[in-house]
Amino acid sequence: MQEQRTISLQHGSDVYVAVREAKSLAAELGFDDNSVHEMGIVASELGTNVLIHAGRGSLTLGACQPESAPGIVLESFDMGSSIPDFEQALRDGYTTSHSLGCGLGAINRLMDELDCHSNNVEGTRIRAVRYLRNVGQSKERNPLDIGAAIRPHPGMKVCGDSVVHFSGDGFSLVAVIDGLGHGPEAHLASRKAEQYVSTHFDRPLTDVFLGVARNCRGTRGVVMAVARIDWRANILQFASVGNIEARLFLDGTLEHFLIQRGVLGGAAPPARSTLHGWNAGAMLVLHSDGLSTGWRIDDYPELWNQPAAMGAQLLLRKEGKMRDDAAIIVVKGRRQ
Repeated sequence: MQEQRTISLQHGSDVYVAVREAKSLAAELGFDDNSVHEMGIVASELGTNVLIHAGRGSLTLGACQPESAPGIVLESFDMGSSIPDFEQALRDGYTTSHSLGCGLGAINRLMDELDCHSNNVEGTRIRAVRYLRNVGQSKERNPLDIGAAIRPHPGMKVCGDSVVHFSGDGFSLVAVIDGLGHGPEAHLASRKAEQYVSTHFDRPLTDVFLGVARNCRGTRGVVMAVARIDWRANILQFASVGNIEARLFLDGTLEHFLIQRGVLGGAAPPARSTLHGWNAGAMLVLHSDGLSTGWRIDDYPELWNQPAAMGAQLLLRKEGKMRDDAAIIVVKGRRQ
């Protein structure tokens, strides 16, 4: 790291110094005002965590090395009691003190990388990294037509399924998320996943899945599929955990995806991403199990000609189940 500074943490006033220095460094590195404020929150949480659990320690601030993506690194250190299960400690509400137990979970949501090394011999180091975002809107017309539709379980006021779609400079990301079950608890789980995906859309897909899994601890958990389409290079990157249906129709054939079992926020293997082709004539359909998986593309020839939003509504209306939440996204080349 460069521009590194270590702040000794022994009193509450030292946390204030750490917050001030973190915000100052973030501003110097080019972060926007909102991100600068968020780096102050992270410094406060890390510093307060050290004082509560160890009584004293340190917080080191620095910039990422030039050869990596530009960003800021915050690393706390203390010789207090070790953290026996770091993943469990990320769960909102989990605490071994009298705090609210939201600090590490908040850091996970605000940062792009979060790692911990902790034992009773070497102490506890928590390292958090946030990268500068450079995903402005493209000056070119986005060639993708993206349409989505969701519907709650009949009789429920909230939906346990959700969708995310974001377009940046040369790419679009889409996701379908299904909170387990239905009702308010499923809605809470899917919203936590949606929140993380929406604020980390430019990160590697495997990192996005790890962050979602951490953010959904303490909830019912979710299953999720995410696709990032680079429409300049004609490449589709895909990752999925759980039973989200994913179909890519490319050059007259149905592409098959790697689907992994598991629940994010519960028992799930690390996500694996795969690369696929894409072109102007391709179509991607992602949907939750609130729609039947038995539909055939030959039964819906209109999907190729009508806007993606109409196609999503059509499949939801025809294939949606009346005993569950449902969510669907359709992506295709934009009609000229």
